[in-house]
Amino acid sequence: MEKFWTVQETAQKYRISEKTIRKMIREGEIEAIKFGRDWRIIPFDHYRFAEIKFHRSITEDVKLMKSAQESIWILGINALGPLHQGREILIRKLNEGKTVRALLLDPDSGAFAERSRFEEEVQKEGRIVTSGRLRAEFNAAHTICYDITNFISDSSLFQIRFHREDPTEAMIIVDATSPNHAICHYNPYPREKQIRGLCGPNMSFSREPDPENCNNSEFKQCYDRYTELWEKGRAVEL
Repeated sequence: MEKFWTVQETAQKYRISEKTIRKMIREGEIEAIKFGRDWRIIPFDHYRFAEIKFHRSITEDVKLMKSAQESIWILGINALGPLHQGREILIRKLNEGKTVRALLLDPDSGAFAERSRFEEEVQKEGRIVTSGRLRAEFNAAHTICYDITNFISDSSLFQIRFHREDPTEAMIIVDATSPNHAICHYNPYPREKQIRGLCGPNMSFSREPDPENCNNSEFKQCYDRYTELWEKGRAVEL
């Protein structure tokens, strides 16, 4: 049996801080046993860690969407996490007159098919098979978008587009055009095969009043990337 890990070993293995590891223990996300004044962690694999990070990222995204004062821009392969977990928030914001954009990967594109193979392909009984999970998640996300339109007074405030480029990141940008309180959560997709979701934790960039602040260049890159994909995308009617 593999020995227990220390907090320090776990932090080094997954390249996150010891403070974050202890927080994950307190919140029950990873199993650990109290050992004196510290913890001994029951080993877990990269797949479990990817799942933990995915759910942490979604929780952070929902909090960010709650803070929106003008707009919410969403980018993802299917954006099922923020659309599902943030459904009630999105409905409330739309009924308050805020605008929401959802930019998703076109399910009929070559990029979608390639990503499905990348995340899902496994060898089973001598054959290469895929589960169809990404398409099922996309269909669920599309249904949620349709459902949202049934509960808002002005459907023109909720815009959806499909893009066809290789998905490299997920983003949520709130109040994108505001000079003072625009914030972006940026999260790259994993490059390891058969790992779903995001790399997490979210990287957060904001538009700062100080033009020399390094956050501004990071935010601008995210803003420009989203805008480029949005302008290339095709509008979708629900």
